Amino acid sequence: MTTRVVRSRDFPVATRFGPGAVLLYDRSLSRRVPGFAAWSRTFPHRVAVAAGESLKDADRFGDHIEPIVRATTGRARSEAVLVCAGGGSVGDFGGFAASVIQRGIRLVHVPTTWLAAVDSAHGGKTALNVGGRKNSIGTFYPAERVCLVRRVLDALPDPRAREGIAEMVKIALLDGGAWAKRFLASEDPRDVLLWRHLAAAIDAKQRVVDEDARETSGHRQILNFGHTVGHVIEAHDGVPHGRAITQGLYFALAWSCRRAWLTEADHRRFAAALARLTGDRMTGPRAPIPRARFVSLLAADKKAAGAARVTFVFLHALGSPTRRRVPIEAVADEAAFLGWVR
Repeated sequence: MTTRVVRSRDFPVATRFGPGAVLLYDRSLSRRVPGFAAWSRTFPHRVAVAAGESLKDADRFGDHIEPIVRATTGRARSEAVLVCAGGGSVGDFGGFAASVIQRGIRLVHVPTTWLAAVDSAHGGKTALNVGGRKNSIGTFYPAERVCLVRRVLDALPDPRAREGIAEMVKIALLDGGAWAKRFLASEDPRDVLLWRHLAAAIDAKQRVVDEDARETSGHRQILNFGHTVGHVIEAHDGVPHGRAITQGLYFALAWSCRRAWLTEADHRRFAAALARLTGDRMTGPRAPIPRARFVSLLAADKKAAGAARVTFVFLHALGSPTRRRVPIEAVADEAAFLGWVR
């Protein structure tokens, strides 16, 4: 199914989704986003949740999905619509819920973070966490519509914009189109920059997804560029996803250069663009990570390719990524070379 992406200044009119619409939303939006509380009350059914990884805990899934099931009971499958307003955790949980209620009801995303607007609301992945392992179960279930609301995104503070920028830098380096060159060279303020290039970045991601919608060929794994080591830093330091991925991108660029796949000139150019656009320089983790801890976090990652290897995405040039199955110990060696592992 092709997802329709709609950009607008204000919230979508609830009545357009029909009388069977259920709004699943991050409860903090009512106090953080002007006008959100009034908009939410226009829906016939509402389910407020606390956003975060606990929402995706499979052990609590029954409790979280029950009010949505109750609200959709008695509705024809074609009439029931789950509208998910929130960041990545709300989108992951809501998408999974929509995919299993009545074996699949209609799904709409209204992303309320730049990370979700740039990345997670698109591509059709849903996920829950099992036993502390992030995104260990899930489905492929594209939304019928993604509504990008500028009023919501403009209300986000600068640190949240930086997180979205990191994901946009990732897709720009992978895609390499004319939009990517303009974006990487831009000196616009972050909120202006994100909104201006948002549609092009989404299209770029969708082209990758269309080639490998269900991850059967492996091509879609290029979207993990910067995430392999980024996820280790995120888990170990407890920093926001976007900040960790920025460091993961620095790592991937540096290793690509050290392996002589990326020229030194391109490495300097791309690292400088990443620093200018995100405002985050290359620092790595807060302190060097013990090697055993680093290796165990890599081995537990969903990108692990067996007990001793992981699929790592390198860059040859702008728009030219490559996937390689590399020993986990080799990743740890490179991190140690950079002073990120002890």
